[in-house]
Amino acid sequence: MKIGKIKNKKGLFAGKRGFSLLEAILSVFIVSVGLVAVMSLLTASIKETLGSRSQQVASLLAQEGVELVRNIRDNNWARQLDDSFNGIDAANNCTIAYNSTLSCSGDYKLSRNTSGYYVHNSNLPDTRFSRKIIISGGANVRRIISMVVWDRDDFPGSVDGCTTKNKCSYAEITLTKWGGND
Repeated sequence: MKIGKIKNKKGLFAGKRGFSLLEAILSVFIVSVGLVAVMSLLTASIKETLGSRSQQVASLLAQEGVELVRNIRDNNWARQLDDSFNGIDAANNCTIAYNSTLSCSGDYKLSRNTSGYYVHNSNLPDTRFSRKIIISGGANVRRIISMVVWDRDDFPGSVDGCTTKNKCSYAEITLTKWGGND
């Protein structure tokens, strides 16, 4: 006994029609447009992710800059020097790196040493970041601005021009004199 459909002379698929060439081209076009849209979205997402990472690193480097200057003031006070601002003279365009002193001459480009710290060292390859320290103030107060830029060679003229759009980040702090002759 046979179970199944009874075939006519032309077979099971008699009377069925396939896709026309126009339908096939249209479906390929729709799938292609969808893939292009997805790829554009992925590319934009990766670009934004990398930009966000650079912004975060720059913000942390700017904060590190003011903390390193604050550390000089705190160490001066802890070592009972007469002037807690010793080595923090009002000056523009200074550099400071982890485990170093404030220097108001030299290159602003930051490099990474083998320990992963950002330092000012012309013997190492440059990173995409540059940092400068701006110090102003009088005898008992110092205003410290640490400005970091990435993917550019110049710094804005003031903190007002330091925006994420301009690939710039800054941190600012006001330090007061500790100990000594207040």
